[in-house]
Amino acid sequence: MHIDDTSISVVILISGDHGPLGIARSLGRMGVPVYSIDPHLLAPCFFSRYCQGRFVWDIDKHSTPETLAFLRNVSRNTGTRPALVPTTDQATIFVADNSTYLYDWFLFPDQSSALVRALSDKKQMYVMAKKHRIPTPEAVFPTSRREVLEFLERAVFPIMLKGIDGFRLWRRTGRKMFIVSSERELLETYDAAEDPKCPNLMIQEYIPGGDDTVWMFNGYFNRESESLIGFTGKKIRQCPVHTGSTSLGICLANFRLFATRTEWMSRVRFTWT
Repeated sequence: MHIDDTSISVVILISGDHGPLGIARSLGRMGVPVYSIDPHLLAPCFFSRYCQGRFVWDIDKHSTPETLAFLRNVSRNTGTRPALVPTTDQATIFVADNSTYLYDWFLFPDQSSALVRALSDKKQMYVMAKKHRIPTPEAVFPTSRREVLEFLERAVFPIMLKGIDGFRLWRRTGRKMFIVSSERELLETYDAAEDPKCPNLMIQEYIPGGDDTVWMFNGYFNRESESLIGFTGKKIRQCPVHTGSTSLGICLANFRLFATRTEWMSRVRFTWT
């Protein structure tokens, strides 16, 4: 599939925030037919002039066979074998786990399900970064309140409280992460946000700086995990403030970041083709 091939339509799987809306606008302006799937009727992408088809579906509330049947019908409704673009961790995991079935109906990268799951799990990703000597904020993964109390004996505030599975934390609290500034705030937030029966919270070192000090890397990797093209940039603004995804950013060269990210993706055999 070439970027200038407008004969292939695109289906965005989970289009709820401004990122997928940007995908629809960018491709739609090039004449690529864009379709959108989201569990919410008010998903921003649904209201784009470039969205030619809108499908309401929640992959988290339906069984795998039900979702596969739904996606098959979406593919048929586009009249082509469209490119499928998952935009969340849970959507990416679903596609990787069910790639054998979805290949008949969609075009998408051939990803290792195990690797996709590892990169979507903050604990596994932390372990992978340490294994490959990639600089990463220090973190602990308490499984009980007692272990949080033990951590407080050496804690340096502020610190980050995140979900190992970010989607689970979002469903439970409506937040992706928390910045906590005291022992009391940490314990109160932990008690309110954690599921004691299935621990999901991690405590991570806080790296100081404003939104505009957060750097990003985006790249394309072939079947040999070689970076054919890559971009670095930094955030100007996030939504929600300080703990959200990029709502305004700029491309800016950062050669050290570029080298580190491409080396890591090569080591873990990441592909996007």
